[in-house]
Amino acid sequence: MPEEIQPTSSPPWQGPLPKVQTPLEPSAVFDRLMRSSQRGQLPGFRDALNGQFEASAFGSHFDRTLVGEVAPTDQGSAIAFNARRHLKALIAVWVVFLLTLWPGVWLTHSMLLTWFGWYRLPMWGTTAWYVPLTLLCIPALLKVQRSSDAASWQHAQETISKIAKMCDGATTLGDS
Repeated sequence: MPEEIQPTSSPPWQGPLPKVQTPLEPSAVFDRLMRSSQRGQLPGFRDALNGQFEASAFGSHFDRTLVGEVAPTDQGSAIAFNARRHLKALIAVWVVFLLTLWPGVWLTHSMLLTWFGWYRLPMWGTTAWYVPLTLLCIPALLKVQRSSDAASWQHAQETISKIAKMCDGATTLGDS
C-alpha cells in the first residue's frame, strides 16, 4: 500500500509546476516513461490508474511524489503535474520531538543531581530552563522543512524537464 500523501500547492516564491505538451498519444507516453524508468532514468516511477503516473521528487530530508496526469489533446497529449508531500516522515519528526520533551526534562534533572553535587534546583527549576532551551530548535526544524521543500520542488522541475525530453515534448506554464 503506498504511503499516505497529501496534495500541496506551490509556495508563491516557487510558482506553479510546468505542464508538458507532447505529440505522442497517451499510451506512447506511458510506454516511454516505463522504458525510461526501467533504465533508471525516472526514479520512483509508478504507473497509476486513470491516466496518471507517479515519480519521486527528492528533498534533502522530506521527499515529495510528483503526480502526472496525461490527457489526450488534438496535438497529442498534455501532462499536468502536482507535487504531493509525504507526511509520515514529517509527522514522525514532530511527534518524536514532542514526546521526548518531558522525558528529557526528567533525565536531565536526574543526571544533574547525580553528577553535580552543587546542582540543587527542584524539578520545576530544571523544567523552567530546559523547556525554553529545547524549544529553541523549532526554528531549525522549520528551516530544514523549508529547505527540503525547496529541494524537492527543484527536483520536481528537473524531473518534468526530463519527462518532456523523453516524450519529445515541450514544457509550458499555465493552461497553454
